[in-house]
Amino acid sequence: MKIDKENLAVVRQAFANAGFSHKVQEMAVERKEKRINVFKVLNIAVIAAVLLIFIVQSFVPDNLILAYIGAGLTAAEIVILISHLTFGVEQEAVAHKNSALKYMSLRDRYKSFIADIMSSVLKESEIARTRDDFLKEYQMISDLSLQTSDTDYRSAMMKLKLVEDNQNVWSDKQIDSLLPKELRIVK
Repeated sequence: MKIDKENLAVVRQAFANAGFSHKVQEMAVERKEKRINVFKVLNIAVIAAVLLIFIVQSFVPDNLILAYIGAGLTAAEIVILISHLTFGVEQEAVAHKNSALKYMSLRDRYKSFIADIMSSVLKESEIARTRDDFLKEYQMISDLSLQTSDTDYRSAMMKLKLVEDNQNVWSDKQIDSLLPKELRIVK
């Protein structure tokens, strides 16, 4: 049985899309986790400052400046807390992580599928059905995923050591860089 080169090419493109989407979602998680950490450090710093002011104020109860500073820091803490809760960055990070895991699962199944196509163990009808099923799954994951940023896209390109070629398709060399040597077509 010969290799179905047309379907293999389509599946390799879809594999690259799934692999890249996985990495983009991971980069979104990293970006949002940095924001979460900044909020946490800022929150702890402001709380520590408020507590320190209250301790100092207990030794110097008549100092109005300390009272104003304490009130200002308490107000700042409330604003930080409200903005942190309003933006829901932690929930977004979890959503990006879930999308990344779904893309990763699909990417890994694509690898097995590519191996099956290359070893000619599947009939053309099975290849077409599985290809279409995987494409539907990819679209469903994409539809449910949160929006990512240009920064996430560029970071993913960098992490995967890919060079943008200003085309809407992945080159065989780019796809091969994401696959194990046994599944590469450019030798």
